[in-house]
Amino acid sequence: MRAAILGGAAYGAAMFLLGFAVGTVRVLALAPALGEEAALAVELPAMVLAAWVLCGWSIRRWAVRPALKLRILMGLTAFCALMVAEFGLAVVGFGRDPTDELRRVLSWPGALGVLAQIACAAFPLLRGR
Repeated sequence: MRAAILGGAAYGAAMFLLGFAVGTVRVLALAPALGEEAALAVELPAMVLAAWVLCGWSIRRWAVRPALKLRILMGLTAFCALMVAEFGLAVVGFGRDPTDELRRVLSWPGALGVLAQIACAAFPLLRGR
């Protein structure tokens, strides 16, 4: 169980750090040139592919056994870590109002991002090693 939690936390943290870097490029370079939705359409497939790779790395690094409950725990831990980090950065780091941030997440682009993150949370179930 410990390996699944640590593996999920590492997977979520790695996704957050990569998402921060890629999101910065999207906001500063892609969105002004292409529009928000087109920029997101460029970012999401790259992030999902990166999540697949990072998930495999985390499974191997933390030796998360392929037991169903452990892989579910890993995915849930990663998803929760990512959501807490993103919300915390928005509210504490960028000074956004919590209600406005929730509203942003429920917008069309925000919802697409959350759906992609939910899919990435399922990757531990789909990956072998």
